[in-house]
Amino acid sequence: MVENSRASAPIATLSLISFIVGAGLVALPFSAFHMSIYLAIPYHIFNWSCAIYSIHLFLKCAEVTGQDSMARIGCEVLGKFSLYLVNSLQIVAFGILPVAYLIIMGQSLNSMLIIVSWVKHSCKGTLDKQWFSVVAMALVLSPWVLKKKFEDLKIIGVLMFSTVILFTGFFFSLCMFFRSSWLDHYEEDEWNKFFKPSFDLKFYASLSTPLVAYGFQSAFFPVYNNLKEKNYSQGIITTILAMSFCFLIYMMVIFASAHTFGEKVCGDVLQNLQKPKDDLYWQGIALKSFFIVILAGHFPYVFLVFKESLLAIVALIFIRGETQNITESAESEEHFQNPHVRSRLVPTDRVQLLSAANEQEYKEREFHTPASKRRVHNELTPNDESEIEIDQSRSFNTNYNLENNDLIQALTLEDTNIETVSNSWRNRIYYCITIFMYLIIVLSACFIHNVEVVIRLAGSIGNPFLNFTFPGLFYFVIMRRHGVNNSWWQLGLALALCIYGTMMGVILTILNIWSSFEKTDENCMFS
Repeated sequence: MVENSRASAPIATLSLISFIVGAGLVALPFSAFHMSIYLAIPYHIFNWSCAIYSIHLFLKCAEVTGQDSMARIGCEVLGKFSLYLVNSLQIVAFGILPVAYLIIMGQSLNSMLIIVSWVKHSCKGTLDKQWFSVVAMALVLSPWVLKKKFEDLKIIGVLMFSTVILFTGFFFSLCMFFRSSWLDHYEEDEWNKFFKPSFDLKFYASLSTPLVAYGFQSAFFPVYNNLKEKNYSQGIITTILAMSFCFLIYMMVIFASAHTFGEKVCGDVLQNLQKPKDDLYWQGIALKSFFIVILAGHFPYVFLVFKESLLAIVALIFIRGETQNITESAESEEHFQNPHVRSRLVPTDRVQLLSAANEQEYKEREFHTPASKRRVHNELTPNDESEIEIDQSRSFNTNYNLENNDLIQALTLEDTNIETVSNSWRNRIYYCITIFMYLIIVLSACFIHNVEVVIRLAGSIGNPFLNFTFPGLFYFVIMRRHGVNNSWWQLGLALALCIYGTMMGVILTILNIWSSFEKTDENCMFS
């Protein structure tokens, strides 16, 4: 990539903020109500700290292994299975969220339009249908879902950052300085009930909402790889700035909601602003407008992760079959005489058929392990040969940006015009798969109504494992395997983070599935 096209730290920070802030912004007050302020604030601080610490672990793993994505780092621990595991979890986590966002945006647009009297009387039958508003929002977002890279969404990041500030400032001002507008709906002492945890099923299910609110690790490496100065300090500073901004926004919304609405706070706190005094109805419309813009800016980032993960799985399936064919045809060659490593080798002439850029990238990554470095200096140990062969095969692991991916280029080996077939993948197949996935998401959003359950499942199934389990596990194994001199408490903290993510993922998934069959209070619903 040309240096001038790379992002500065402020732009990268905006990209992370755009990926982090989503529907959880208006769901956090309801979660905090069931947890109580005494437990909610420490829980937020803990998850905020864990999120930053997880990026620290990923960056340290990247320094040791020379890899630049979560899936590639995982290959050092789980082999090629990591590619399937990481991308599958990202498909589950980030395939669910776009459905929820379309539902919320559609319902918010619907509620805004029917407030206007002439629209309500002239189009009442149409606007009452969820599919109408969902399809309308999907058409507006369609140009952005076709984007291939995070850097193509720079303008979205700037717009969303500005809108988040406007939304939070306006919401905080309405709740704190114009509270009398809602006093005929809410009692003065209701905010005190925010200090009493419910300890019921909703209490435990609400734990997953902050996990969504602080989940961004899947988008970190695509943003990090696009930095002008790609190093540990820039990566961690960008993360701290983005997370601190989001934490401040979340706390302002939670405290303003607790002070104003108390126990009457809704699952979507914007519902509480829908029915103030008649002369102030425009405030609810303005806030919903800001929130729609926030979700619209967040949507392309989430969809991009989902889309690239699915494309990675498709590419892995194709390359697996082709690699097996090439291996079988090369059995007679001299360097395939070892039956123990034959099935894991990739012929060197396969690399020579890649484009110049990808061949250079391969060479840069070929000698990134201690064993490979010892080979360069003729200091091999008896156990190094098998490790080198495995490392060479891992050099073809999926990169996050499929446009410049060895894996995709390798699909064209049987064709005489490599560049033409590669372009065909990037255009015809890429856009066909993208449009097909988008249509499935839009159709799902037209018929699913319980959006709260959708968001909770996304927070419990994918986020704990992607955000906490994998960073801790990968760091613990890689540092021990490569002989990096770390103190016992550093390894212990990484292992504790892994255990925390695994426990939260398993327990919250079970609780959210169970709670989805319970009768839901109307205050829990988004609208």
